Amino acid sequence: MQNVIPVLKWVRGEPLSQDHWLEMFRLLGLPKGTTLEKLTFGDIVSVADAIIVNSAAIKVSSLSRWCWTVLQLNAKSL
Repeated sequence: MQNVIPVLKWVRGEPLSQDHWLEMFRLLGLPKGTTLEKLTFGDIVSVADAIIVNSAAIKVSSLSRWCWTVLQLNAKSL
Protein backbone atom coordinates (compact mmCIF):
# COMPACT_ATOMS: atom_id res chain seq x y z
CA MET A 1 0.00 0.00 0.00
CA GLN A 2 2.90 2.40 0.54
CA ASN A 3 3.46 2.53 -3.23
CA VAL A 4 -0.20 3.39 -3.82
CA ILE A 5 -0.48 6.35 -1.44
CA PRO A 6 1.67 8.80 -3.46
CA VAL A 7 -0.41 8.11 -6.58
CA LEU A 8 -3.70 8.80 -4.79
CA LYS A 9 -2.94 12.52 -4.66
CA TRP A 10 -3.61 12.60 -8.40
CA VAL A 11 -7.17 11.29 -8.05
CA ARG A 12 -8.77 13.92 -5.86
CA GLY A 13 -10.11 17.42 -6.17
CA GLU A 14 -13.06 19.45 -7.31
CA PRO A 15 -12.13 19.70 -11.01
CA LEU A 16 -12.61 15.97 -11.48
CA SER A 17 -15.89 15.35 -13.26
CA GLN A 18 -18.10 12.27 -13.29
CA ASP A 19 -16.58 11.37 -16.67
CA HIS A 20 -13.10 11.52 -15.14
CA TRP A 21 -14.11 9.10 -12.41
CA LEU A 22 -15.72 6.68 -14.88
CA GLU A 23 -12.55 6.76 -16.96
CA MET A 24 -10.44 6.19 -13.84
CA PHE A 25 -12.59 3.28 -12.66
CA ARG A 26 -12.35 1.66 -16.11
CA LEU A 27 -8.57 2.13 -16.17
CA LEU A 28 -8.25 0.46 -12.78
CA GLY A 29 -10.57 -2.42 -13.60
CA LEU A 30 -13.23 -1.63 -11.04
CA PRO A 31 -16.56 -3.34 -11.67
CA LYS A 32 -19.02 -1.65 -14.03
CA GLY A 33 -21.49 0.39 -12.05
CA THR A 34 -18.91 1.57 -9.49
CA THR A 35 -19.63 5.17 -8.53
CA LEU A 36 -17.68 7.67 -6.50
CA GLU A 37 -20.48 7.74 -3.94
CA LYS A 38 -20.27 3.96 -3.42
CA LEU A 39 -16.47 3.64 -3.64
CA THR A 40 -14.94 2.11 -0.51
CA PHE A 41 -11.44 1.77 0.85
CA GLY A 42 -11.73 -1.94 0.11
CA ASP A 43 -12.33 -1.11 -3.56
CA ILE A 44 -9.09 0.91 -3.62
CA VAL A 45 -7.17 -1.89 -1.91
CA SER A 46 -8.52 -4.42 -4.41
CA VAL A 47 -7.05 -2.46 -7.34
CA ALA A 48 -3.81 -1.37 -5.64
CA ASP A 49 -1.67 -3.21 -8.20
CA ALA A 50 -3.55 -1.57 -11.09
CA ILE A 51 -3.04 1.84 -9.48
CA ILE A 52 0.72 1.29 -9.38
CA VAL A 53 0.90 -0.13 -12.91
CA ASN A 54 -1.20 2.73 -14.31
CA SER A 55 0.28 5.54 -12.20
CA ALA A 56 1.66 7.44 -15.22
CA ALA A 57 -1.71 7.32 -16.99
CA ILE A 58 -3.47 8.41 -13.80
CA LYS A 59 -1.20 11.44 -13.48
CA VAL A 60 -1.60 12.43 -17.12
CA SER A 61 -5.37 11.99 -17.01
CA SER A 62 -5.72 13.99 -13.80
CA LEU A 63 -3.46 16.80 -14.97
CA SER A 64 -5.18 17.09 -18.33
CA ARG A 65 -8.62 17.20 -16.67
CA TRP A 66 -7.42 19.85 -14.23
CA CYS A 67 -5.93 21.98 -17.04
CA TRP A 68 -9.11 21.68 -19.10
CA THR A 69 -11.20 22.81 -16.12
CA VAL A 70 -8.94 25.80 -15.47
CA LEU A 71 -9.12 26.81 -19.14
CA GLN A 72 -12.91 26.60 -19.08
CA LEU A 73 -13.14 28.71 -15.93
CA ASN A 74 -10.80 31.31 -17.39
CA ALA A 75 -12.77 31.45 -20.64
CA LYS A 76 -16.00 32.08 -18.69
CA SER A 77 -14.44 35.00 -16.87
CA LEU A 78 -13.46 36.79 -20.11
